[in-house]
Amino acid sequence: MYSGRGTTMVTARIDQIFEDVINTIREPILVLDSDLSILFANQRFYDLFKVTPAETLGNLIGINPEKFITNENENMRRNGERVWVAWTNKAICDGNGKIIEILCIGNDITERRRLEILLSESEERFRRLFETANDGILLLEKREGNITHANPAVTAMFGYSKEECIGKKLQDIGLSHDMGDFQEVMQALDRSGIIYYDDVPIKTKAGQTFYVDMIYTWSTGQG
Repeated sequence: MYSGRGTTMVTARIDQIFEDVINTIREPILVLDSDLSILFANQRFYDLFKVTPAETLGNLIGINPEKFITNENENMRRNGERVWVAWTNKAICDGNGKIIEILCIGNDITERRRLEILLSESEERFRRLFETANDGILLLEKREGNITHANPAVTAMFGYSKEECIGKKLQDIGLSHDMGDFQEVMQALDRSGIIYYDDVPIKTKAGQTFYVDMIYTWSTGQG
């Protein structure tokens, strides 16, 4: 039989082992009390947010994890760097169903969010270039060659509205150039990355004919 002192020592040892294990986990972990004050944070939390236990323990959390099984939030480190974390939260209840603690396990998604922002900015730059280009630009889907996007320069050049262009093939909007089998064109494009056609006749919606130089290349998404 353990004495009271022995039981306390064993409990303390188990707590220390638990804390040592938690501190080896790569994800940030918080334990909150029922008032949303921080009771415990593992080492990964301190490393990620660049804070110390003295600056962390006892602080209140600004969002109630009990109401959100999962949530994502942006945080500011002391040096001004931004950190995005996706949290999974679990309420811990006593025998009567009363919440006594909340376990919060995070996943650092900063790099993912950074890439999402870069992609969004890249798409916005492409959209502006596409819409304001003086040259006519058409985007075609790879399988059948149907038009998916037409910029204002194309609609002015061909005389068809954007809505009239979408879903059509090039010959449907006045391109009389014989491309042969579209899949063969795509295969050639796969090999060379770019294909040129000179002096291609175009017949506008109004019936006028003029000649253009055409370039086939992949869009950013190769679509």
